[in-house]
Amino acid sequence: MNRFFRAIALVLLVCLTVPAFAADPYKVDLTHSNINFSIRHIFSQVSGRFTKFSGTVTFDPLLLEKLAVDITIQASSINTDNERRDGHLRGADFFQTDSFPTITFKSTKAYKSEKGLFVEGNLTMRGVTKPVTVPFEILGVGGEPGKMVAGFAASFRINRKDFGITWNRTIDQGGMVLGDDVDIHVGIEARYELQ
Repeated sequence: MNRFFRAIALVLLVCLTVPAFAADPYKVDLTHSNINFSIRHIFSQVSGRFTKFSGTVTFDPLLLEKLAVDITIQASSINTDNERRDGHLRGADFFQTDSFPTITFKSTKAYKSEKGLFVEGNLTMRGVTKPVTVPFEILGVGGEPGKMVAGFAASFRINRKDFGITWNRTIDQGGMVLGDDVDIHVGIEARYELQ
C-alpha cells in the first residue's frame, strides 16, 4: 500500500512540475555565459570572445524538437586582449561594426539523431546570412527560488569567407597569416522567471 501512495505522489509531483517547463523562454544570463572563438594565426591559434550579447532559448525538455534559439551579439564587443588587433577586427577588413553592429543567430529547426541534438538556423554576420547546423547540448535544468535555470553548450565551425570576411596576408615563408575556419564555443546559462 505504501508503494501505491508513493507512486501516486510521484505522478502528482510530475504533473505539478511539467507546466513550469512547457516551451518557456529562458533568458540568457550574460554574467554566467560566454561566446568564444579561435582561428589559426600563422602557426598557432588566436582566441577571443564577445562580451556583450543577449537572447533566449525557448524549450520544453519533453519536446526537444520545439527548441528555439535566438541570440544577438554586439559585434563591437569583440575582445582578443589586444587593443590594436581588436580595433582592426572592428574595422572594414573584418566585422565593419559601424555598418553591421550585430551578429545574430535565429534557429529554424531542432532535431535529435543518433549523434545527439542539433539546431539548424540562420547566422547573420557582416550583413551576410548563411544556414548553419549546430550540435546543441542541454547541460541541465533546475529550480531556484522564483525561477528556473538551464544550461546549454554548443561548439561548431564556420568559414569566415562565407560571410565576406576575406582579409589575409601572405607570410614570407609561404602560406597565409590567417586560416579560414573559425571554431566557435558557446556556453549559456539562462533563466526563466516563474509566475
